[in-house]
Amino acid sequence: MSGAPPNSAQQPTRRARGPALTRLLCRQRERRLSCHVGPAARPSARSVRRTDRRGMRKLCFTTLGAILWISCSSTGAQSAEATIQSLEEVWNQSRIAGDARQVANLLDDDWKLTHVDGRVEGKEPYVRDIASGGRQIQSIEVRERTIRIFGQVAIVTGEALQRGYRRGELRIGRLRFTHVWVRQNTTWRMLFSQSTEIKSAD
Repeated sequence: MSGAPPNSAQQPTRRARGPALTRLLCRQRERRLSCHVGPAARPSARSVRRTDRRGMRKLCFTTLGAILWISCSSTGAQSAEATIQSLEEVWNQSRIAGDARQVANLLDDDWKLTHVDGRVEGKEPYVRDIASGGRQIQSIEVRERTIRIFGQVAIVTGEALQRGYRRGELRIGRLRFTHVWVRQNTTWRMLFSQSTEIKSAD
């Protein structure tokens, strides 16, 4: 009896348990891998919301900065335009008054004037004529003036009716003028001036 073969009814049960046990172990291993890899591979809902908030905050700051820059640029241009407007008035009034010192303060040392006849004159001889009375301007009537600001440069164009004496000769003319002002640190000075006489249609 001791040499009898194993019970043949139990063998199929042992063989059937083998595949089932293997599948169970595989499922457990997959769960462990999923738990280990899942959080790193898939961002949590909280992480996604935090990223979205950071993106929106950055966009808001960028937009606000752009608005402030545009506002400051616009305000700066308006302030510069008002300053040039005042300097243009001082330029005309100081020449009518014969105030050579004030005229000199308004002009850059490299200032040049192109006259209606094409002559080019520098700062020193022009101021000297104002101081000596060789150039006497009686009136300047500005009929049109446009000011454009380009950073540190201002360009003024317009039309004026001017009356005065140049070395004893009375001159009355309707002129188109261009003035170029340059800001040096906080001070604006005229760098260039040009006048063109407007001839009558007759």
